[in-house]
Amino acid sequence: TEYSAKLKKCYSEKDNLVRDFTKAETRLESGQNEHDRLISRLFDTYDLTYSTAGEVRIVIESKTEATKRLSYLKGEIKKLGSVNLNAVSEYAELKERYDFLSTQVGDLTKSKEELEGIIENP
Repeated sequence: TEYSAKLKKCYSEKDNLVRDFTKAETRLESGQNEHDRLISRLFDTYDLTYSTAGEVRIVIESKTEATKRLSYLKGEIKKLGSVNLNAVSEYAELKERYDFLSTQVGDLTKSKEELEGIIENP
């Protein structure tokens, strides 16, 4: 009877440990899923990897401080104005035009110098 009671107590403890272990595994899996979700959000929102974000992170001690910093940064972003999504292609077009006109100016300057040379030394 005593052995049976001890055995029953051991089984009960084992069941409790298995239940606690299962809960811990579930919390770990949930934490891992949350971690993965946050890593994806970090990349999707800010185009940063976890390691890159770690390099530029700023340690903020309190939620109030974080809220103030967030408000400040949002204000700074608004000051920048709207983003010109065509800026890269516009730059390429302007650069091409600039290069063409620079070549033309160079050719005209060279021709002018040659004509001045011919006029001075017929």
